[in-house]
Amino acid sequence: MGYRDELVNEGRRIEEDSLWSAKGHFCSSEIQKWLHLSLGIPAVAAMTVVALVSCDMAQGALVTFFAVIGAVLSGLLTFLNPKKEGQRHLRAGNEYKALKDKARIFCNLEAPYAEEGGLKAQLDQMSAERDRLNLESPNILRPAYWLARRGIVAGQANYQVDKKTPEKG
Repeated sequence: MGYRDELVNEGRRIEEDSLWSAKGHFCSSEIQKWLHLSLGIPAVAAMTVVALVSCDMAQGALVTFFAVIGAVLSGLLTFLNPKKEGQRHLRAGNEYKALKDKARIFCNLEAPYAEEGGLKAQLDQMSAERDRLNLESPNILRPAYWLARRGIVAGQANYQVDKKTPEKG
């Protein structure tokens, strides 16, 4: 195996790492969006009930119950901040996807035809970008990892053009 082949193999590793990270962050973003809605909607509903029922002070226990529920849910929304976390994961997923696409183009279009000297510099740049993303990105949630894995194994990350079809003849 020659030097060019080793560069392409390393490019494919960056592509694969980026695929898994992108899918994991996209799934984490969806989980955070779901969490934001599942906490936010009941919090608003509970506080609405408190506002409506508090007009009738005979419902004191009900007011207290919904006030506590609303306060707890609002506190969780503030502490967990799922909307912001979801946006961070979405941004990281998009950055990893862009890196994956760069690595794919490098491996399939540039490496086979370009001078070897420039290829090493491109690979070093992609590797540095992957390292930066690994340091700056939020941790992928465990359930998101499993969802991403299931999607990748099922072929959700494959391009239609790359799927092998039997020759018509």
